[in-house]
Amino acid sequence: MAEPGTLERPHVRLKLIRMLATGEHSQVDLAARFGVTQPAISMFASRHAERIADVAARLDDEFAGLWVAEKAARIATLQHQVEQIADTMGDPDAEPPLSVYLLTC
Repeated sequence: MAEPGTLERPHVRLKLIRMLATGEHSQVDLAARFGVTQPAISMFASRHAERIADVAARLDDEFAGLWVAEKAARIATLQHQVEQIADTMGDPDAEPPLSVYLLTC
């Protein structure tokens, strides 16, 4: 059996999402391939249903399913990181340093 969290590793997650999106493999086959149980694949498919559907609609796009390929997702991730940095620095209302703004450009 695979280690807990194996399916959520970024490279594994993307591969499994793409495989589920194609519909070419059964959940039982995928479970055997990834070293998990079929219910684990089913729960994964439920958690990532929206992304699987998005990839299924754009199978010809090699970047489908990659959050970094979508500008809004990149910006949201960077904003979250800036907020975490500001919280860590102690004052959540403080303006982040200029270097943090430069990372978002």
